Amino acid sequence: MRRNWWSVALAVGVLLLALWLTSGMLLSRAAAPVAEVNPPPVVSYRYYFPVVGHAGVLAGQPVTLTQEFPPQAWQGESASPDYAAARAGTAWLVVYAQAAPAVGQGATAFDGVYRAQQAWLYFDTTTIPAPATVVAATVTVSECWRIGDQPFMVEFYRTPAPPPPAPADWLNYGGPMVAVLPAAACGVWGAPVTVVVPLDPASIVPGGWSGYALTTDRLRQGWAPALGTAEKLIFTAGAASVLQVYYTLPAGR
Repeated sequence: MRRNWWSVALAVGVLLLALWLTSGMLLSRAAAPVAEVNPPPVVSYRYYFPVVGHAGVLAGQPVTLTQEFPPQAWQGESASPDYAAARAGTAWLVVYAQAAPAVGQGATAFDGVYRAQQAWLYFDTTTIPAPATVVAATVTVSECWRIGDQPFMVEFYRTPAPPPPAPADWLNYGGPMVAVLPAAACGVWGAPVTVVVPLDPASIVPGGWSGYALTTDRLRQGWAPALGTAEKLIFTAGAASVLQVYYTLPAGR
């Protein structure tokens, strides 16, 4: 009787052990992580950065934009043995397109002739909408260098546009002075520099042409150069000499 009791106890123990092992396996399987069916969404707003300027318009707010414009450059030269005539352009005067204009004056000693140079820069700003409000503007004077040791200033005047300039524009700029560039800010022969000149924002013509006449303070005031000397600034009016305009558009434009 005792032997049968031990046999039953052993059989029950084996059964309980089997049940314990089976439940452990089931629990371990149930605890295994399940893969996410829907992964987190990818952030996509970064792809709209190039058009973020239009968000203000869509929201009913004004937006600020920037545009760059390449120049059209013209040169004016006047010469005479009489300085007053050379300055006024009443003796010999020629106006022509020039990619590297000069601004200033000089006098050659061997013939006693005075020579004066002025320049005009024109920019087609017709792509700026007429309702725009110009906030700021700059013009890049590329690869400029000076001749002579005499200090002088290059003066920018708002002038009639579009090109070409007329000989009558030699002294008739048609507008106020809108910028100044000291010749000392430029380089010398063989070592030119590029200078960014701030302009009066009111000189920009949205929906039209913006034009500038360049002369020097000494030429404008009639300070004659000594024979055998020159006081000029030369620069490159190429693709790098851009007009950069910052402007705002009203909401809904």
